[in-house]
Amino acid sequence: FVDSLVMRTFSARAAQLEAFEKGEVDVIIGLPSESVRTLVEQQIDQFKNKNTGYILERFPEMASSYYEFNLSRPPFDDVRVRKAFSYAIDRNKIIDEVLKGEAYGPGIYGISPPAFKEYDVSKVKGYDYNPDAANRLFYECGYKDKKVFPGVKIVLNSGGANNTKVALEIQKQLMEVLGIRVDFEVKTLAQKLEDAKFARADITRANWLAEYPSPENFLWMFYGANVPSALDKPSYPNTTRYKNPEFDQLFNKGRMARTKEESHMYFSQAEQVMMNDAPVLMLWYDESYRLIKSRVKKLPANPMH
Repeated sequence: FVDSLVMRTFSARAAQLEAFEKGEVDVIIGLPSESVRTLVEQQIDQFKNKNTGYILERFPEMASSYYEFNLSRPPFDDVRVRKAFSYAIDRNKIIDEVLKGEAYGPGIYGISPPAFKEYDVSKVKGYDYNPDAANRLFYECGYKDKKVFPGVKIVLNSGGANNTKVALEIQKQLMEVLGIRVDFEVKTLAQKLEDAKFARADITRANWLAEYPSPENFLWMFYGANVPSALDKPSYPNTTRYKNPEFDQLFNKGRMARTKEESHMYFSQAEQVMMNDAPVLMLWYDESYRLIKSRVKKLPANPMH
């Protein structure tokens, strides 16, 4: 049994790793992939001999990262524009080159992450990288002349360097595929949330970590029955102001189902309806690295932190 537990905080990742190597810390959760690469390179001989004294683990989190569209005004009140944006993004390139592999996204399904063991996310079809489809939809909307496309801005929250790096890559990809320039602005988390609730932004960066292990916790953000019609009224958690009676009906059936299997069936159907309407641009599903001393036993990874 463990007699005591000491939680330590570090202002720098390097200090965290140094404490671990000195034996002052037994577990590190949420290690950045750059630190993992450095560690493996430094300890490659020990890894080959399987005598490192610690275990390096990688596990999926119940968390999804995405951009929210503002459906209350042009141009994202048109589902074809939203789909064009979703088809224009090469998520594998973002994961490989920007996130350095610290995310999951070989296939994008819905809003629910693959970390759920009993909920089959592969039943939901999302948007893969398809420049031809993106341009075809853009032309259908009357944007063959890219100069007539209105200027739009992505609002990010401060506090994460990756947020800006991802926005820069998305800005670059949208220019390469659709020929349009999208700006971005960094705000405090509080201001970003306030702007999202009152539909002030065109696109908002978002991430959702499960509060309880069910797809319901991700889908409730798109329930439209409580969305106000007036923009001066806050809308939360449905900050996209997405409304679809079919989604609401399936979502409610999932909540009232008598069995988990029946519940998941309805949630999966609701999620597909929502993805067909594309109120969000799905980017990736979060993953995490953990370093743990070999002497620490029976400490399972928790995908909900």
